[in-house]
Order: sequence, then C-alpha cells, then structure tokens
Amino acid sequence: MRFYALFLFILFSVCSFADEIELGFDDISKYVTSQNYDYKGSLFERDSQERLTGYLGRSFIPNLKLEMGTANTARKLNQNTQNYNYLATDLDMNIFKGGRDMLEENARQSSLRISDIKSEQIKYEVLSNARKLYWELVYQKEVIKILDLAISTIKENQKSAQKRISGGIATSTDKIDFEQSELQYQLDYQKAKILYQNLQRDLVAHLVFPPGTTLNTQEYIPNNHDHAKSEFAENTFSPEMHRDFQLYDQRTQLFTFQKTKLSRWWTPHLDLYAGYTKRTEDIGQENAYTIVQENGLIGGIRMTLEFDGFDNQSMSTSEHYQAMANDNYKMQKRIELDTEYINATKLFNLNHDLVHASEENIKKSEHYLKNTREEYLRGIKNSPDVLQASQRLITAQIRYAEVKKDYQLAKVAILGLLGK
Repeated sequence: MRFYALFLFILFSVCSFADEIELGFDDISKYVTSQNYDYKGSLFERDSQERLTGYLGRSFIPNLKLEMGTANTARKLNQNTQNYNYLATDLDMNIFKGGRDMLEENARQSSLRISDIKSEQIKYEVLSNARKLYWELVYQKEVIKILDLAISTIKENQKSAQKRISGGIATSTDKIDFEQSELQYQLDYQKAKILYQNLQRDLVAHLVFPPGTTLNTQEYIPNNHDHAKSEFAENTFSPEMHRDFQLYDQRTQLFTFQKTKLSRWWTPHLDLYAGYTKRTEDIGQENAYTIVQENGLIGGIRMTLEFDGFDNQSMSTSEHYQAMANDNYKMQKRIELDTEYINATKLFNLNHDLVHASEENIKKSEHYLKNTREEYLRGIKNSPDVLQASQRLITAQIRYAEVKKDYQLAKVAILGLLGK
C-alpha cells in the first residue's frame, strides 16, 4: 500500500511539472528546427528533390529489356499443331544526347537549391514570428507586474487617505479618487493577463509544445542595448546573400537550363544497343514432331532524330521569358532588401536612444512621486496630485518596457535579414 501511495505521489509530481518549460530567447531556434511541422515538412520536400539529382550518371546506365513467352496454334485442314517458345533481350546505353542530359542534371540541381532556400525561408519566417511572440510575452509579463504593484500602491494610498479623513485633513472624495483609480488599474490588469495567456498559446503552437504547456520566460526584457548596438555595427548586409534574392536567382538559372535543353531538340540521340533472340518451335503432324530453333544476335550504334513541329522551340521561348521575369524580380528584391535593412537599422538606433531616454524619465517620475507623497502627508498636496504623480510613474514604467520590447523587435528584424 505504501509503494502504491509513493507511486501516485511521483506520478502526480511528474504530471504537475511536465507542462512547464523554461524557455530562453536563445532556445527558440532549437525548438523551431526540431519541432515545427512547417519546417520539418520543408526538409522532406528538400529530400524529395535531392533524390532526383544524379540524373547525369544514371543516364549512362544501360537499360535492359527482357521478353519471354510461349504459344500454341493449330491448322484445321491438316490438323497440324505448332508450339513455340521465345526469349528476347535488348540492351540500350546512352552515348550522346546533345548535352541535354547535362542540362537536365543542372536543372535538377537548381531545383534542389530552390528547395534548400524555401526551407530556409520557412525556418526564418517561423523563427522571426516566434522571437517576436517571445518579446511580446515578456513585455506583457512586465506590464502585469507594473500594474500589480500599482494596485498595491493605490491600496496603500487608500489607507493614507482614510487616516487623513479620520484626522479631518481630507474629505471622503480623496478615498473615492483612489478607489476609481484602483478599478481602472484592475481592468487594465485583467486585460494584460488575457493578452499574456493568448501569447502563451500562440508561442506554444509555433514551437509545437503540447496544448496547455506553460512557458516560463525571463521576467524582464534586458536592456543591454549598448552591447547589441556595437555587435551589429560590425555586420555588413549583402542583399545577394539573402534567401529571397537567392530564390529568384536560382529560378532564373533553372529556367535558363530548361530553355537551353528544349532549344536543342534538333540534336540527334546516339545509343549503343545489342539484342539477342532465341525461338524454339515444335511442329507436330501425324504423331511426329519436328523441333526447329532460331537464334539471333544483333548490335550496333543507333542514331535517333526527332522532329516535333517546333513545339520544343516554343516551350524553350516560354522558359526564356520565365527566366527574364525572375531576373527582374531579383533586381527589384535587391532594392527592397537594401531599403528594408536601412529602415531596420534606423529604427534599431532610434529605439536604442529611446531606451536611454526612458530610463531617465523613470528616475524623474520616481523622484516626483516621492516628493508628492511627502507633501500629501503634510497636507500640502491632495489626492489628485498623488494620483497624477503615480500615473506618471506607471506610464513611464510601461513606456520603458514598451521601448525595450520595440528595441528587441528591431533586433529580431535585423537578425532575420542577416540570416542569424
């Protein structure tokens, strides 16, 4: 019985903590690459394309064809019967296809690289979304802590107001002011908690944890912005290395290979071939049978020239226009990526400066609230003054958390552009 109770205790303990996961910002990439189904599906597509490569080598492997059979016939006039068995083998091996086999291999290699790039696109799209959700989640956690402290402070102010009312220094409206303020903070607090829970579910879905999993993130958004700024200053952005640019570049190459292959429809095929045929006939007439055998061996080089009414030439022209289209898309993407990086770095630097400004604003708001409370206790200031000073500090604290979040989101954008 004691062992059974111990087993239930251990099982309950495991179940209680199995749905909680410690998640740091640097852990997100690991979970995306190991658990996200979109990314894992893209890897299967990539593997599918890889199996198609190696065509050039396989095109020189001989093709073997084997046929065998038996038949029985009879003639009605003289009642003769005829039985025969046959065996035929053919062997064909490619010698020359006008370079179309090499171009087909190049096209398949381009398709493989396109699959690699698409997989990277999915990876960084999911990773960027998950990183943004992470900082939004930590931000809401900070807001909840700020509002929880604000509610506690308001309750302390209510006690001070009650003492002032009892001492005849203040009226009952002082307490009502604080009660109304507490109600508003309670509403904001509940809203922040709902947003926090929604963000938890969204991030759990992106990282493919079991539904209901609780992600324990860091408590506050870090403000080590000076280090990050110097780190990014050493990076140089090249649009040609970005996955979106490379996708159009590889598509241009793919359509170019296909165009060239189709344009060579007029070149002959040269094949080395060999064949062997064996036929055995049993001819029966009046209880007598005659066995006849025929054997044949042939071989040589076969040249095949196909004419398709210029359909391949038309398809070649179509592929040429597709290549030109993607080449234009590539040039436009280069301009957009350059602009996007410049905008991201400008926003990054702006938020860096705003973090410093917000830190100074909090210090001033704390000092202002401290002086206002002291004057309130001495009867110089009233409850609206205390509420205004408290609101100023809470607004500064929330704004500080928001600026840190915006700074981290700008950093996420730059990481995505740099492929980190």
